[in-house]
Amino acid sequence: MNHQWDVMFISDQSQAKLRMGHYFRGRKNFECINDSFEYFNLDTGVHFFFSCSEIEEGLKLSLDLNNSNSNTIREALNEISPLIKKFNLKVVYPEKIPVEEDYIIKRFIQKWHQIKRDYLDYHYDNVYYPVPTKKVKSAWYWNYSSQWTSRFLKDMFSVPKIQFFNQYGKAHSVATVSLNEWVAVPEAEFYILRQTLNKGLFRNNTEVVERLVSRKAMDEIFSKCRFLPFEKTPFYKFRPEDFKSQLKAILNSTEARKLNTLEPGRIIDKEIYDGNKIKQLEESTY
Repeated sequence: MNHQWDVMFISDQSQAKLRMGHYFRGRKNFECINDSFEYFNLDTGVHFFFSCSEIEEGLKLSLDLNNSNSNTIREALNEISPLIKKFNLKVVYPEKIPVEEDYIIKRFIQKWHQIKRDYLDYHYDNVYYPVPTKKVKSAWYWNYSSQWTSRFLKDMFSVPKIQFFNQYGKAHSVATVSLNEWVAVPEAEFYILRQTLNKGLFRNNTEVVERLVSRKAMDEIFSKCRFLPFEKTPFYKFRPEDFKSQLKAILNSTEARKLNTLEPGRIIDKEIYDGNKIKQLEESTY
């Protein structure tokens, strides 16, 4: 069973290894340790890495995507394209007779589709939660662009991440909304309403109150918020002070509940889980 992503990139340029090290050190979200260039995005939870080694013809760069979540391939595609252009790399796919060839994004995705199902089967001991690709991609777009969204709002609104949690064996999207600040609220199935209260004679003790509420419970409030329908990252401009009575009623009518969010790597596209291809994946990159 083929359970690894054994794709390689080949360079015949002189001193490519040294130049590649400098290149990755200048890329956002990369950490360089010896000949390994590790990518980790705190906003999205995406993790993969390149391993570099010298060969007789030049340099070999191997890629490990770690899991078959489509968000990983989306961010990898964003990094591979400028890398290919910078070093004029050829790609070698894991085939019986490996051949160096030009990098074509559609062929790269096609090869990824061929291997991901075996990868999923091999790592089946991990708990995977199938979620429709449209929902997986929507959450990724929001998290991936969260810093841009914050700058667009001049840092006046906090920008929570969209996560997933397990409810009766099914993954649902959730975002944490602070009631102590202005928030850019994305579309999600559930929201964690978090409020920090100051208590004590001198108000020097704090208590954090959290309540899990459904999207439907927030409908009336959101209908009165300004909605910015950006194509990929729509959100509500939410100011809690405008809805004190409504929020108090929601908090008082909802019981506290401990919520454990799922690691991004445990979310698998339902299409992949069912053995199908994700259509137009190449159009999913930012």
